[in-house]
Amino acid sequence: MIFVLIALWGISITLLLLNFRNKSVRWLSSVSFCGGAGAFAAVLGDRIIPFVANISESYETTAVLNTVMACASIVSYYGLPYTFLMFALAYNPLSIWE
Repeated sequence: MIFVLIALWGISITLLLLNFRNKSVRWLSSVSFCGGAGAFAAVLGDRIIPFVANISESYETTAVLNTVMACASIVSYYGLPYTFLMFALAYNPLSIWE
């Protein structure tokens, strides 16, 4: 999942660097970022939070990481369909709106 995270966020940054002025490219970059947020939540939940819980006695650290994981998961669940829809509309706009 770490590879997926690096690949999706790398693609997102690359798309923005190559053609920031194109609206459909910005939305496609957002799709990739939101997908990467889901991978980030999975990496936090599977690897980082259990590791931190084993080495740390602090409840606050794991609570903060759980909050970050929940926020990343929400960005993935709700942001991914929205950004994909907006990408589709930007790439091929409906003629009734023009």
